[in-house]
This record gives sequence, structure tokens and C-alpha cells, in this order.
Amino acid sequence: MTRAGPLPFSREVLDAYIGVIRQAYEANGDRIDPDLGHNEGSFRYLLYQTITHFLPGAMRHFDDVRIELDNSVFVVRQGAFGLRAYPIGTSEFDNPWTSFPSNRGGAPAAAAQNQIQIAMFPEATLHPESAGRGTEFILGHCGTSIAGLRAVHLCLPVGTSFDETVRQWAHVHTIFRADTDESLVWPLGPDLQPAEPVVVTPPPLVALRPNDEQAAHAD
Repeated sequence: MTRAGPLPFSREVLDAYIGVIRQAYEANGDRIDPDLGHNEGSFRYLLYQTITHFLPGAMRHFDDVRIELDNSVFVVRQGAFGLRAYPIGTSEFDNPWTSFPSNRGGAPAAAAQNQIQIAMFPEATLHPESAGRGTEFILGHCGTSIAGLRAVHLCLPVGTSFDETVRQWAHVHTIFRADTDESLVWPLGPDLQPAEPVVVTPPPLVALRPNDEQAAHAD
């Protein structure tokens, strides 16, 4: 598994999230029937539904994790960072730097939120080690209904509009590639429970870096 340098989320949280994604690929692959008009778009929608169904149950074991609902997608929040998942490719050989989600809702909103931070704090470089509160990450997964999950990349999107698709990453960290990490075992099966009721919390409108927030509380 490719894990170099500090990450904004714990390994346990990332593994649990990827376990849900992998289960979604495995459970839905056989449900796609081209004779019924199904295609990879149909498969991606089933992935979305399954991930949404199981993600809260997989995250309820972590005391420092909360879940918000934004643009019909669950956002996993750990500390100062938010994480949501979208398909960005079909294989481990897709270049993650040039592969982006086609979603026009939550993904562009995450990129625009990060761009706001750059505008507010131009002296700071936006990257996982120094990104501030409200920074949004995307767990980009690659695969197909036939091949299954082939790669997962932790990506930091930046953008200028809440309406345009994501077109740029500020940072990409490869977490899983099937050609090199095929022997990995993710937490699948009966340990994953369906979603429990989720308290919906609106995402913050203004980003604060952790030090700024501490200073605000001190006042």
C-alpha cells in the first residue's frame, strides 16, 4: 500500500471507508446487465447508493468522526478535514492527476470551498500538512462492474465555481492500487452495518485554520 508522509485522516478511518467502497464494487458488479440497458453509469449510481447505505455504520466505531450530509453525499469529518468519495477512473493505470469526478454537486462545492481558503490565506500553501479547518478532500476510486475496485486516491480539489466540475487537484496521494496491493484485506462483510440516523449539519461557510479557531475561543 502506498502511504508516504502524514495524512489528514487516520489509517483506520481510511481503511474503513475503502472497505465500504470495495464492498459496494463487489456487491453490485453482478447486478449490471447490458441486455437490460445497464452501463457503467448505472453501476456508479448503485455504488453511490450502497456507499451511502453502509458508510455511517462503518464510521460509528470512531469517536472522533462525525458525518454530515451535503449535496446528497455523506461527508466524513475527522478533526479539521472533510472527506467524500467519487469515481474518477476505471483502472489503476488511470493518471489520478488528470482524472476527475463528473459530479456537479458536492465535488465542485468541495473544490470551491478549498479555493476560498487560498483566497483568505494566500501566504499559506494548501496541502494536507497545513490545510485549515473546512478543507475538503475527495477519495477518488477507480474501477468497473467487471474488474471491481482497482485504485483509490486521496485528492485535494481546488476550483473557482460551485457549478463547474472539478478540473484540478492541489495534492494526490495514492492509497491503493490493485496491481501492487492486491493482497490487502479490507474490513468487509458482517462487520459493516446499515446506516443509522444521521444528524445533518450544514457545512461551514467560512474556513478557519486550527490556530485561528483556537485564538477565537481564547477571546
